[in-house]
Amino acid sequence: MSRMGYFGLDEEGYDRIYSDRELVSRVIKLFKPYKRSMIIVIITLILSSFTYGLTPFFMTLIISQLEMESDPMLLIIVISSTFIINSLIIIIIDMTRRIAPIIKGNNFALSVL
Repeated sequence: MSRMGYFGLDEEGYDRIYSDRELVSRVIKLFKPYKRSMIIVIITLILSSFTYGLTPFFMTLIISQLEMESDPMLLIIVISSTFIINSLIIIIIDMTRRIAPIIKGNNFALSVL
């Protein structure tokens, strides 16, 4: 009886069995030449996630400060913080656009970039 649509999913006689340690060491060897690029990409992703998450938080804080009568200096600080965070987002996007061609030029393409 044949299974339609499932080709190549069964275990084959020539399949190799690797330990997790061996697979991790092979992946590390594969990425070793790209260590600097990987670190830059990881830091960029972390910074962009952090800054993208802070923007709605600060916007909510600004709206709540406007609804209640609070210290104008606090409102200025929150608005300034929002401006700084959005400026960081622009810088991170620019860094990503500059780094992506370098990484892809080294035949190391990431779907994130």
